[in-house]
Amino acid sequence: MDKQNQTDKKGTTEKKSVTTKKSTTTKKSTGRKKGDKIADARKTTTKKAMLKALENSLGVVTSACKKVGIARSTHYEWLKEDPEYKEAVESMEDIALDFAESKLYKNIEEGKETSTIFFLKCKGKKRGYVEKMDLDLSGSVTLAIDKDDEEL
Repeated sequence: MDKQNQTDKKGTTEKKSVTTKKSTTTKKSTGRKKGDKIADARKTTTKKAMLKALENSLGVVTSACKKVGIARSTHYEWLKEDPEYKEAVESMEDIALDFAESKLYKNIEEGKETSTIFFLKCKGKKRGYVEKMDLDLSGSVTLAIDKDDEEL
């Protein structure tokens, strides 16, 4: 019970007892705040957008970060902290290589000589399409020195 003072028009003060009822509610605690869950959901959505942007930019991190609106450092933090994110990023690393190879094959089909020569230098080494020879010089060498040689 709380005592409240009330003053009437005549200036006399009268004490009245006022009973206030306090309501008690019990919330189940999940250990996490609602704001944390929202932040996690946003982060997950941003990570998905970043993965898509990386795919579209052929793995160019700066371009993908600009498209999504995050700092490059954020991407690299996610790589360190989130194994699933890291795995997804690593699985798309060959996208740019696949793209370049498809363009190379297209150029070869169109008869572009430089592309054909490049392909043969890289993939045709076993057939002799090389500018220089890779020699295996492993083994031992014996050096004989003649004691009578005056140039020593």
